[in-house]
Amino acid sequence: GTFVNRPVSQLDAYDYDAFGDTRGFLYYSGPARVKEFADRRRSLVLSLASRYAAAPDERAKTAVYFSRSTLNAIADIRALAAHDNCRVTILAQDTPAGFVTQDGEYLAASEVFYKLLAERLGASVIDVRASFHVAGYKFADPVHLNSNGADEISALMAGKIANRPVPRFP
Repeated sequence: GTFVNRPVSQLDAYDYDAFGDTRGFLYYSGPARVKEFADRRRSLVLSLASRYAAAPDERAKTAVYFSRSTLNAIADIRALAAHDNCRVTILAQDTPAGFVTQDGEYLAASEVFYKLLAERLGASVIDVRASFHVAGYKFADPVHLNSNGADEISALMAGKIANRPVPRFP
């Protein structure tokens, strides 16, 4: 740390960049806990997609994913983007527990949310989740990527945005 008279702590494992963002280099080493989080993540995403499919009308379908206040915020974002004459692009993301769960059924179920959000925003979606391969050294815990994972997912997204070949990662 750089604070005077402050004892060393686990926070010293984080680097702060010029913008004040942290870059963590911790890595997760407890796979049993990840399995538990992955199972719960999978169950949640499949459940939401199932509820969406079973909803009787468009209003009920939309309510599975978005509250009224969220819909108002989405409308505000769309209006601001239109006013500024800019496009909105959604970068599909997940948690490490979600990345562990990436089979076809899970990805299809999670795409329901991104498609609905894209429709509401008049946006496109960039989804590189299937290209990201989770490994213990890429995440800090079942919810957060560390710097290695964040750098990789960012590079994959940047490649798609720039319409350039996506870099290969181990």
